[in-house]
Amino acid sequence: MSKDPTFRVLGQAPTRSERYQAYRREWDRREADLDASDHPVHVDLETVAVCDLRCGSSEEDPQGFCQIWTHEHIRTQGFDEHTYQRGYMDPVLYGRLLQQCADMGVSSIKLNYRGEPSLHPRIVSFVREAAELGFPDIMMNTNGNGGARKNPELFAQLVDAGITDLANAATAASGLTITAANVPRTGLDTDTVKTQMAALAVSFFSAKLARAAGGDVGGTVPATLALTVGGPASFGAFAPGVDREYVATAPANVISTAGNAALSVSDPGYLANGTFSLAEALRVELSKAAWTAPVSNDPVTITFRQHIAATQPLRTGSYSRTLTFTLSTTAP
Repeated sequence: MSKDPTFRVLGQAPTRSERYQAYRREWDRREADLDASDHPVHVDLETVAVCDLRCGSSEEDPQGFCQIWTHEHIRTQGFDEHTYQRGYMDPVLYGRLLQQCADMGVSSIKLNYRGEPSLHPRIVSFVREAAELGFPDIMMNTNGNGGARKNPELFAQLVDAGITDLANAATAASGLTITAANVPRTGLDTDTVKTQMAALAVSFFSAKLARAAGGDVGGTVPATLALTVGGPASFGAFAPGVDREYVATAPANVISTAGNAALSVSDPGYLANGTFSLAEALRVELSKAAWTAPVSNDPVTITFRQHIAATQPLRTGSYSRTLTFTLSTTAP
């Protein structure tokens, strides 16, 4: 977009990955060779069809410069139920379109064309979904208002979610003059290019995305980290004056839906009987302590070892200690 007069990079240009640079070279090559290929490099997904501003609108032309309905006009005309509620892309449809774009090799996704995408209540998760699918370029044009009116942290959240290009389309904020944006520079006039692009888009999406209307079946898996420890474990009777190592075991069961999991135990410390403690520390061994994939009902054996020397004084009663076992993950 650096050659497009409708875009300007504010501040220092960001460092781009090799995948991003490779996709931009492909973008330029197709432009130079007039190569439509079998799939687009870039796709605009109109996640919203409304805007919170009225750029260039009037009573005679309430849709204004962008030719979309504004909230104010929808409200005054009584179209709330028909238009306002239907002005936002269904998240299920978005997920299908996004996945199919990824499957076809699309490199760049823009989450709007004319609408103000920050108004969509799911826009942050939309960006995160695209980032998780590995698109090297995730774009969004915004007027800088939209959903940020109610959520001042929205644009910071979009950056954290993985957006790569956030363009301010409001002339007051950018100091730019809006002209016909982002059309191929092939020598054709803008209207001809738009007509050709529309015809190609109808053909492409009719053939490639028809299965979006099919019936799907699926389910969801809740995040689960479950650890069950049997017990209590018992060493039996300690024999005073006898040098011996006592061994006891307890079963445990692990269920995890995370990408990885780790089982740990608190400091075993020393068995105690009131104010009397054994001289040697309790030892705990785990038959398995790490997982690199989800597991269901994976058994773990916990082994407890306690050495008691022949000279160890033993007090009548029960020696014990409470331990804490923790199942954790770094990839929920």
